[in-house]
Amino acid sequence: MRKASEPGQWSHVRWMELIDDVTGQRERLVDAYMAQIDGGRRFYESRVETADLRASAHTAFTMLLRQLGGSRLSEEDLRITRELGVRRARQGVKSEKLTAAIHRDFSVLWAAFLESSEDDDAAVLAVHAEDVWRVVDRFAGSIHAAYVDEMIAIAQERSLGVQSLLAQLITDEYPSVTFIARAGQALSIRETDGIWVAAALIPEGIPLQQFAESLRRRGRSAYTFAMGECIVVVWVSGVDDAGLDGVTSSPEYADLQSVRCGVSPLYRGVSQLRSAAEVACEIALSMHPEHVGPATIADVWPLVAGAALQTRMPALEESVRGPLRGCRPAELAALIETIKVFADNGDASATAAQLFCHRNTVMKRIRRLKELTGLDMTVPRDSARVLVVLASELAAVEADRGRVR
Repeated sequence: MRKASEPGQWSHVRWMELIDDVTGQRERLVDAYMAQIDGGRRFYESRVETADLRASAHTAFTMLLRQLGGSRLSEEDLRITRELGVRRARQGVKSEKLTAAIHRDFSVLWAAFLESSEDDDAAVLAVHAEDVWRVVDRFAGSIHAAYVDEMIAIAQERSLGVQSLLAQLITDEYPSVTFIARAGQALSIRETDGIWVAAALIPEGIPLQQFAESLRRRGRSAYTFAMGECIVVVWVSGVDDAGLDGVTSSPEYADLQSVRCGVSPLYRGVSQLRSAAEVACEIALSMHPEHVGPATIADVWPLVAGAALQTRMPALEESVRGPLRGCRPAELAALIETIKVFADNGDASATAAQLFCHRNTVMKRIRRLKELTGLDMTVPRDSARVLVVLASELAAVEADRGRVR
């Protein structure tokens, strides 16, 4: 075996002999590999059948030894690695564990080469150790690339499936009990789960989508879909929500502070998703253009009522706006701000403290409004009329105060 004239030539010849010897031991290689992965319980977590693992290992060792012998990657080799990566992805094997399992091929092969070698083969093994690792690593990389591509495809399929379920839930007026149960299971939303729904106009939807992604990164169930003119996000309440007083008391509210959107009240289960989404979208569509952050029904109902009043009862609107047109701009601004703050707390002293003025100044402005319109802010019926008619102006004051805060 050492008759070759050049050491390099002898090394190559001997390496080929060792490869032939190990190739004849493929069944033993498969047995050794199965022992290292504990029959599939290690790395594969028993997700792959034993027969599949043994067949794949036999194919892998055949391919690796052929490449060590000098053969190039063939189209058939590439097809095999692609199919194996796809299959493992579909079987639910974890990425890092798949790679670790494949790299076990090196230890199995290297042990076989050591067993087949003689005492004076140390130089041959030293020269070709890197070759063994390179072909194994390339094999693992090819499988991993196919695995990643398939995982992306799976994610897209799931996303399409989720989008299909959501689309049916928000378009079907009377979904069947069976469908609701199936959708709830697929979305991991029980009928007893509290759900929040937020909506933003499509051109303003990116911050809301980022909010949903931040929830998903924390392991929360959050889904995004389009509904009419809005981007909608639904997420499951992450706390015992029995005592929550609206979304402002939920843990997620802090993350929504910078997101301009409409938020529905707390609903329960996927059967209520359509109603919640409709409410959230209506709030988003009704928000004052200068509103900052999330809005609830409490923020927009005067705007909705005021818009309806303009169309259906313009004379009632004019009975308030008309007398105010004679006010100087500074006086009108002071009246509007006082009306807004007083309506929020109903107390002249508290209003004065917020506006940094004397209590008498607040009462003087309230009396001035009554002189002009005949409406007394201390009388609930009169106050409601003022709030509805002046809803747009009051919302602008609230937005301005929000920016200052």
